[in-house]
Amino acid sequence: MDLETILTLREGLKKTVYADPVKGPNFATGWIGHLLTPAERAQYPIGSAIPPAVGEAWFQADTAKATAAAVVQAMEAGITDPSFLPYLASVNFQLGTDWIEKFSNSWRTICQGRYSTAAANLAFSEWAKET
Repeated sequence: MDLETILTLREGLKKTVYADPVKGPNFATGWIGHLLTPAERAQYPIGSAIPPAVGEAWFQADTAKATAAAVVQAMEAGITDPSFLPYLASVNFQLGTDWIEKFSNSWRTICQGRYSTAAANLAFSEWAKET
């Protein structure tokens, strides 16, 4: 499965700006899970339609950062299977590229090749409840 499909399934594709249901009205979100910057919020307040070209640009920028982090993390963890990369990029997209510090036990189990254990650990996290 590719990264866009994974994230669309998890985040949805929302073509209008909305308040993040967990973080609240000060966290405007749109397209595929993009958290708007203050400048973007000024241009696209909550309820605004997002032009497809803008949403795609947000998605490309967000996923480029997540994918770059996933490539580095895969090398660190000794992961050579390219089919794993979109899933690791998805974690970076949703949790931020510093997730390995926040979820150090899960990262450790990934580095040990114990992927099912890592997934089970993350399944019980606050992040899993939010998403």
